[in-house]
Amino acid sequence: MEPKKDKWIIDILGSLDGIQRAEPNPFLFAKIQKRLDQEPPKTYVSVRVVWGMVASFVLLILLNWQVINQSARVKPAEATDLNTVVSDMQLYPSNNQLYDLWSGQNY
Repeated sequence: MEPKKDKWIIDILGSLDGIQRAEPNPFLFAKIQKRLDQEPPKTYVSVRVVWGMVASFVLLILLNWQVINQSARVKPAEATDLNTVVSDMQLYPSNNQLYDLWSGQNY
């Protein structure tokens, strides 16, 4: 490397020589242990929040039920449209014999 970079690296590493190790508070471990042993304060959820959550879950369930019921209904017009597409494109199961091509020594 270049001598300028080497000198810079040595100067940076040399700046760590005068650093002393940090000394923790001698009672720090005891303070932490005391906090861990203490019982946490009891927290309460207000009735308003509970009823709000219940109402939101009921609304979510009702909306899901409505979507499922609407998707389960088949309109007759959609069925006839599908039959029209199948007949126009000649998509009959008798014409779609995929495995007949691969039977025997045809591959």
